[in-house]
Amino acid sequence: TTTHYDTKPMPLLPITSPETVKLCHELPSEPSDIFICSYPKSGTTWTQHIVLSLLLAADKQQNGISTSSSSSSSSVLIEAYSHVSDYAPFYEVDAHWDLDERNLIQDIRSRHETLGRRVFNTHLRWEMLPHNNNNKINKNNNNAQSTTAQDSCSAKYIYIVRSPLDTCVSFYHHLSNQIEGRYEDTFETFYTDWIRGDIAFGRWVDHVLSFVPAVARNSNVLLLSYENLLNDLAGEVDRIVDFLGIDVSDADRRDLLPTFAFDYMKSGDNLAKFQPKSVTWRDGFQFLRKGVSGDSDALMNDVLRGEFDAMLRDAEFQDRVSACFDGVDDDPCLRNKKVILELGTVKPK
Repeated sequence: TTTHYDTKPMPLLPITSPETVKLCHELPSEPSDIFICSYPKSGTTWTQHIVLSLLLAADKQQNGISTSSSSSSSSVLIEAYSHVSDYAPFYEVDAHWDLDERNLIQDIRSRHETLGRRVFNTHLRWEMLPHNNNNKINKNNNNAQSTTAQDSCSAKYIYIVRSPLDTCVSFYHHLSNQIEGRYEDTFETFYTDWIRGDIAFGRWVDHVLSFVPAVARNSNVLLLSYENLLNDLAGEVDRIVDFLGIDVSDADRRDLLPTFAFDYMKSGDNLAKFQPKSVTWRDGFQFLRKGVSGDSDALMNDVLRGEFDAMLRDAEFQDRVSACFDGVDDDPCLRNKKVILELGTVKPK
């Protein structure tokens, strides 16, 4: 099944119908809503866990309970939910919507009520998300690929990006091991399909370009990079806290940091909290594989890198990104521009 907005097609998994995508787009957003957005395999689940843990810490602090008050403070918040999707469900899944009521199912609404806000993870492109149903075209930028919500849109959006070639390799392992919509060909064939956008969620470049105008000019959008999370987890956690406007003490942040490490998330019973439940998996597959940068090096060669570079040039990636940031000169936006442009720099090995 394929749906599209702004004339750009995006293939969907079998668990998502065009009607569900329409409902996702039309949901009235609220000021407390948080959408954790990404192209698949960019660090979505990792960010879900960080965001939910910080929200729960802020709630405990608001109620006078510090995570540091517990002798096992490093595990308090990871034990606050049985699965990361309990409070941050996969947004565009048919089973999460009541078509008769044209609303989220009651179980999700009840969990969000318990949390005190709605949190979602999603792989939809920017123009497919709800923006208080008041999307406007950025008429000052003819190079913008999609509509951009103005600063008045009520929800908050966190967009996570990752080295595209690492994303590709991780996505291959993912789709090769899930039952629904399983990919059964070689990596070389997958890579060609990925370059062309003939797989679920389409081309990486189209997804990123859909978000760039909002990242450049919308204060309700926070850009995170997988690599920056690896290199400076504490600093990125501080950025998330500031963006969400929540109160989490320095002591609580320090106590939480060990629970955000991949080794901790994969250890013991913790792994089951992060294995997605929206699809089923082949026996033995671990959704959290490595949590490293450069995982694509073993499968990539200069020919494949050249094909990706050619696709970026054809999409005018560098020029279109730069055009979206024209006239923007504050440090956070320039930082975002640098992060995105570096994603489009293919380095031979």
